[in-house]
Amino acid sequence: MSLNSGTVAFDLASTTTIGGGVNDLIVINGMLQLNGGDILLNPLTGSFAAGTYTLISNTTTSVSGSAANLTTSLPRGLNATFDATSQPGNLLVTMAGSSSPANLVWKWR
Repeated sequence: MSLNSGTVAFDLASTTTIGGGVNDLIVINGMLQLNGGDILLNPLTGSFAAGTYTLISNTTTSVSGSAANLTTSLPRGLNATFDATSQPGNLLVTMAGSSSPANLVWKWR
């Protein structure tokens, strides 16, 4: 599987359960190429769990490129760190922080 550009979307629940109909999971058998692209993380229940989700599971340990080549956009206060080295061949994302919506004040004049 090659991530070179474009967007891959994952629906994630408020628990870090691996796949099993709870969280999206892509399973591959072969080289995982992390050359770039945007990972869209969609919270199914309004929030993410603090912790590590498995996004891509690989039956081999073959990875080229770096998780640092991937990008994502999250609400203010949330951080996502991609990791392809802790479990070689797999792509993980660790979620931290909490969403902090901005205050919007309307003044009538």
